[in-house]
Amino acid sequence: MNATEDCYCDPVSAEDEQKRTVIHCLFGSTIDSLTKAMDKVRRAGAHVWSVQLGEMDFLGDRMPDRYFQANNVTPEELAIFSCGTGQRFDFPDGSFAGIAHTLRKLTVFGCRLHDVPAVVGQLKRLEVLELAHDSIRTLRSGALANLEHLRTVDLSDNGLQRLEPRSFDNLPMVDTLVLGPGNSLDHRALAVVGSSLPNLRQLRMQKNAVATLPGHTFGPFGQLVELDLSGNFLENLTSSMFDGLSRLEVLDLRVNLISTIEPNTFAPMGRLRQLYLAGNYIANVDGDQFAGLAKLHTLDLGWNEFTDIADHAFATLSSLRALHLNNNRKLMLVEADALTGLDKLELLNLSSTRLLTIEPRTLRPCSRLKTLDLSNSDLDLLDADTFRSTDRLEQLYLNKTKLFTLPDGLFEPLPNLRLVDLSFNPWQCNASLAWLIGWIKTHSTTITINRVNDTNCFWPIPLRGERLIQLNNNQLQQAGSQKLTTTAAATSTNAAISPINIPTDERKFATTAQPTKSKDSNSFFNINNEQWDEENLNGELNEDISTNEIDDQKLSSKTTLENENNFVNSKSDSIDFNLSNQTTEVGTVIIAVVIILTLLVILTVIVIVIIMRQKRRLLANQPYNKTPPAEQHYPK
Repeated sequence: MNATEDCYCDPVSAEDEQKRTVIHCLFGSTIDSLTKAMDKVRRAGAHVWSVQLGEMDFLGDRMPDRYFQANNVTPEELAIFSCGTGQRFDFPDGSFAGIAHTLRKLTVFGCRLHDVPAVVGQLKRLEVLELAHDSIRTLRSGALANLEHLRTVDLSDNGLQRLEPRSFDNLPMVDTLVLGPGNSLDHRALAVVGSSLPNLRQLRMQKNAVATLPGHTFGPFGQLVELDLSGNFLENLTSSMFDGLSRLEVLDLRVNLISTIEPNTFAPMGRLRQLYLAGNYIANVDGDQFAGLAKLHTLDLGWNEFTDIADHAFATLSSLRALHLNNNRKLMLVEADALTGLDKLELLNLSSTRLLTIEPRTLRPCSRLKTLDLSNSDLDLLDADTFRSTDRLEQLYLNKTKLFTLPDGLFEPLPNLRLVDLSFNPWQCNASLAWLIGWIKTHSTTITINRVNDTNCFWPIPLRGERLIQLNNNQLQQAGSQKLTTTAAATSTNAAISPINIPTDERKFATTAQPTKSKDSNSFFNINNEQWDEENLNGELNEDISTNEIDDQKLSSKTTLENENNFVNSKSDSIDFNLSNQTTEVGTVIIAVVIILTLLVILTVIVIVIIMRQKRRLLANQPYNKTPPAEQHYPK
């Protein structure tokens, strides 16, 4: 239907035989706008099923008395947002006259309510009550009494601090209670809820003030299926904390202060399917902590304090399908047997960590793995057999790592691969990478090469920024002669190995390159236009030396070794001298700046003193006036 001034009408669906209609009134609309919209619906032979009022101007701070009765409409849903006034909004006794027995859902959002309106008790057929983003600080006893058909109550974002005893009495049908976010309730509120709502299935208390959960707190919650306590202040999880939650399937404890988990903590929740522990301070896990969770299929341990994942850490989770270990900024090692027992795992997220490599043996138990995310990590080495046991892999994310080359045939064991991301890596484009470039070109029509335009060369310098997919064999062969090499270490006391020859125009670059690693990973979400730090990456370029090259070096004469050493020493002395000169110059500049700033401070103080003295003389020459100026006003 067409809009009527500031209100417009929408049918519930085109196939709706009852011609149910939703009326939306926007900012600036008035009661008259709503009345005209209702008349239009009636003339069209339709039925007003829902009324949505967004910041309507009610021409006052209250709901018009008997409005729906006067207009002969009986909506099943009524939503009032912001109420169009900055003052507290009221609902007189006749606010819902005419719809008390038809209204099933009432939403009052952002209307500065201080209590649940008493008139709500007249809505005998009400099933959903949403009083969010108001100012209800205390829920009074009996405020919701006798709403026998009520199923869902939402009191989030009220700054709610207290639930009086018997606040939820006589509500036998309530199965969903939303008390967060935006409130300040602690564990005592759980006692009130548990004593009155025996059939509760979903409880949300995120972002409240729950700091502890005494044993058997959840004894009365035998029907609870979903519990959200994220964003609270829990520190330790004890073995008796969740007793009574035998039917629970979803537990959300993200962003608390949890550092320790006692063995068998989750054992009472044998039906648990989803467990979220991200954003805490957990540093280690073992099989005992997750004992009894044979049906768990999703475990989120991201954003914690792990440095390594121990062997058999998840051995008891035989049904696990998704494991999230992302954003553990200290995680450097996943032990070879850490994933033992996870033969049903389909998703493994190890992104945004400091992981250096992942052994082929580590993934061996995960034969059903479909998605592997190793992006935004310190990963710099993969074995040719890393994915040998994961032939069902469909999505592989290797972007934003320190990988500069990959072993030939790495992707051969992955016939089901559908997406791979190799972007924003410091690829060393030479003959050893020819197989990968050929693979990308061959499979670009059957496999999604994510961000292929950002999959570029970093070394050698002439090819820096070139897209891998555009390179040809001639460019790679030419680049092979320019690759960065290093000095091989002696293998015995009798073997003298001379430095490998470096072209003259690259000698300086090779001398200054140092193999370093960044301690801090970049944000997982900032993926566009990343500039690599040249110093950190130069040291991670290809250092592969063939056996023939090493044998040739062993046959070099002692004289050549001494000459090269003298050359390196002279370069080192030159660098030290230059650094010394630069340090002296910097020190001189700093001293000069300090002297100038000191002089400016002294000059400023002198000027201030002179001004104060002149002002004091002027005040001394003026007579004292006891009467304040007529235009001056003082607070009473």
